[in-house]
Amino acid sequence: MKVWELLGESSAPDGTQMRLMRRDDEYIILANGKPLMSSRLHGSEQALATLGCSRARVLERPRVLVGGLGMGFTLRAVLDVLPRSAVVTVAELVPAVIEWNRATLAPLAGNPLRDPRVRLLAEDVGFTLRANPGGFDVVLLDVDNGPAAFTTAENAGLYDNGGVAAA
Repeated sequence: MKVWELLGESSAPDGTQMRLMRRDDEYIILANGKPLMSSRLHGSEQALATLGCSRARVLERPRVLVGGLGMGFTLRAVLDVLPRSAVVTVAELVPAVIEWNRATLAPLAGNPLRDPRVRLLAEDVGFTLRANPGGFDVVLLDVDNGPAAFTTAENAGLYDNGGVAAA
């Protein structure tokens, strides 16, 4: 069996260590040594986008916020279901994740950052929500492995009553 190759590493603002790893054709992003996402398992990202955008796809100019870029699979799925008139804003907290998606990870999800509908923000999705009240028809939160704030305790605020109200 081949060993994992380190392709990149960075830190989130809270100090969480982020690493991009590859073994053969599989990519994985680790957060403090724990798997955050894998290129082999992204069905939940596709389901999130498909279900979350099901009503927005019929709007004249849907405005969607994706919280968390990850490996670009959620963004790709959103772009695949929305019309060409849509505006899709992605808020990604870790600049290295953005760079990984512009280079190494870009082909995995079909280069979604090149789509003209995409507006990319290198900031916390919570800030984006508070700065744009009522600014989105759909808000998709894909910043963690779920509402348990696996990566960082600060993410729990996105899923509590205040976070949901902001969305």
